[in-house]
Amino acid sequence: MSEKLPVLKIIPLDEIILHEDHSPERAQRLAKRITEDSRLRNPILVARINKIGKYMVLDGATRTTALKSLGFRDVLTQVVNYYSNDITLDTWHHLIPTTRKNGFFDEVAAKTGVIFEHASMQKAENLLRKRQIMSYFLFFDNTCLTMREPSGKPSEQVKKLREVVLACETLGKIVRIHYTEVGDNLRKDGTIFMANIFPSYSKEELVRFAQSGIRLPAGITRHIVPGRVLGFEIQASFLASHKITVHKKNELLHKMLEQKVAQNQMRFYPESVFVFND
Repeated sequence: MSEKLPVLKIIPLDEIILHEDHSPERAQRLAKRITEDSRLRNPILVARINKIGKYMVLDGATRTTALKSLGFRDVLTQVVNYYSNDITLDTWHHLIPTTRKNGFFDEVAAKTGVIFEHASMQKAENLLRKRQIMSYFLFFDNTCLTMREPSGKPSEQVKKLREVVLACETLGKIVRIHYTEVGDNLRKDGTIFMANIFPSYSKEELVRFAQSGIRLPAGITRHIVPGRVLGFEIQASFLASHKITVHKKNELLHKMLEQKVAQNQMRFYPESVFVFND
């Protein structure tokens, strides 16, 4: 085995912090699946934040929430060095159907207090880059509607951003999309979409959010991590158990990992992959 082994570790859920919200519906579905399958696949991806001695979730907010709802004490994680140059941070944007959007922005403005203003795409992009707006909506005709929060406080901006994203979910299923794909998908299968374009956050910002208990809306941050562990199964009852110490669980986990390596049950694939999920 020429590749360095991934760091798998069982960690108490009370040592896990989130920088991003979760989808309640997806968390409920996942909790049901875990109960039915009696096992978990794919460790959540975390990084240790030394300042506070906690682990921040890079990918797996929904799984973390589902396990907490089921009363689990511990979770299987893959621990990575967040400040490694190999780990990059990108942004997902949201593609939203517009079939029911008449009056939508007026209603959201009245409910949340955010301010929507029309702008050209160039102006909207410039304002977003300077962080003078929280996000902007791009429409099929290339017009834009910027969104800002009057106080300018980061905590209030993130709070209002979450409220707007939740409101957008009432319009239909939101699809996460990369910026380079937005233009080709604003009209698809006879449906007109709009895109909610978010700013590019830094790793340092996400750490500050997590430390402060501030959570971005679900489905915005996108961590690209080489060497992700997929398909590693572990019994749900083992993680949920309060009778076995965390130290003992990790001893057993390491033996399990060593056995899989010895039996040639682990493969490293350097290629990019396509993953289908719900």
